[in-house]
This record gives sequence, C-alpha cells and structure tokens, in this order.
Amino acid sequence: MTAQTKQDLAAIYQRADALYDNKQFQAALAMLRSLADEEYPPAYFLLASYYFYHEDQKDALPWLRLLEAAATRPDADACFRCFHAYRMNWALIGSPQTQNIG
Repeated sequence: MTAQTKQDLAAIYQRADALYDNKQFQAALAMLRSLADEEYPPAYFLLASYYFYHEDQKDALPWLRLLEAAATRPDADACFRCFHAYRMNWALIGSPQTQNIG
C-alpha cells in the first residue's frame, strides 16, 4: 500500500460500499478502482461482485485473481473474502454450471 493508511482506505471503502448498496454503481466503481490501485483486497471482492452480478461474469475474473493473490499473503480479510467468493461459486465463472447465473 502506498501513502494512505489502512484507516483511510477503510473509510473510503465504507463510502464506496454505501454507494454500491444504494445502486450508485459508477461512483462506487470509481472509488473501488482507486482502492484496487492501492492494493486494498476488499475492493477486489466488491469489484468482482459487481461484474459477477451486473455485467459479464468473466470480467470478474481479474478481480478474483487479485483477491486470491492477496489471500496468499497474511491478510485475514482477504482470506475470508476469497473463501466467500468460492462459497458463492464465483470460481466457476465460465463453466457450464454458471452460464445461467446472474
């Protein structure tokens, strides 16, 4: 992570999450992409979620790969979110089982 503290990133994430919940996707996505640039794993998860449920599911894959990479480091939050993504079968994107999901 660069100059911003974890607390700063968490505050930005909370605002982005609130925008996302209110279906203000474009504003949320802009904030989430800036957080992803800061290598903030929760942003990877929410970006993957957006693309999985609202766009082409295959566009979620790059965000899932970043989340998986973050989960290999000692980051409990990234591990939990990665587990959650697998639990929701996002890892099956593009397989015949997920062609009709979303």
